[in-house]
Amino acid sequence: MKDLKIEKFIEDLSSDLPAPGGGAVASLVAALAGGLTSMVYSLTKGKKAFEDLSEEDKEKMEKCIGDIREFTNNALVYGKRDEEAFNELMACYKLPKNTEEEIEARKNKISMCTENCMAVPLELAEKSLEIFENIKFATEKGNKNLVTDAMIGAILLDSAIEASIINVKINLASIKNEELKLNTESRIREIEKQSKFIKDEILAYGYKQF
Repeated sequence: MKDLKIEKFIEDLSSDLPAPGGGAVASLVAALAGGLTSMVYSLTKGKKAFEDLSEEDKEKMEKCIGDIREFTNNALVYGKRDEEAFNELMACYKLPKNTEEEIEARKNKISMCTENCMAVPLELAEKSLEIFENIKFATEKGNKNLVTDAMIGAILLDSAIEASIINVKINLASIKNEELKLNTESRIREIEKQSKFIKDEILAYGYKQF
């Protein structure tokens, strides 16, 4: 996915190919959120806006720059992982089921692969939520001329989280492990809540700068 041109990605997305799909789009949107935030930092560091910061905020921005770049690079990896997990699950349904042993083995394999299909978007949602404070910092301490870019980054990150959680939920419906199911349901509710809260905080602050 990292090596695909945008035009080719959209062409494949629009086709009858099983992948890329929603998981790949979620990872791309997360990466776009990271890229926009990195742009804010790139156009802040070395400028007056950066020099006016306290030493503590300068150090924090340096760390935020490294963290957001790492997140942006890693976000695209989830698209590939999502595709691999989906393909592996689809392959499970082609396993033989002629004997009781084959039926049981097939069922166990499907269960394991379904959990993996759920784990990938859940991890992306978790990682995206962790980076939200980074975007908030960029909004508040970055170049004020780029506040709208940071705001759009927040909107995109929240969208990536919501898209990822949708993919968690669709797989959650097939999970047989009740403890895993309950724990995951609780966690995604909390992720959604926190994501919306931080996004709204960022937007409220940003709109006041207009």
